[in-house]
Amino acid sequence: MARVNDVMTTNVPRIGGSATVLEAAEVMNRANSTGVEVVDKDGRVVGLITALRLLREFYALNRKPEDVNASQVMGPFYRIAPNASTKEAAKTLPPAVPRLD
Repeated sequence: MARVNDVMTTNVPRIGGSATVLEAAEVMNRANSTGVEVVDKDGRVVGLITALRLLREFYALNRKPEDVNASQVMGPFYRIAPNASTKEAAKTLPPAVPRLD
């Protein structure tokens, strides 16, 4: 049976919560990534921004990208053990959530 660590994304780029959505988009572009982790001042992951979420949430605010912080558009961050089965992950996590270690 497949495990989460067989299908999870690793080495996801990170930004601080005070970074702007413009910076988030630039980091995603440079890393060729569809998302970034948002970290607190201690480096702990507190949220995620996917490209789709960035577009939906940012445009809803109707503001300049340099005036919107990552913490204003980030989504929730979910944890699951890397050795959990993918079946368990599918039952536990919401649909279409980026699964990270």
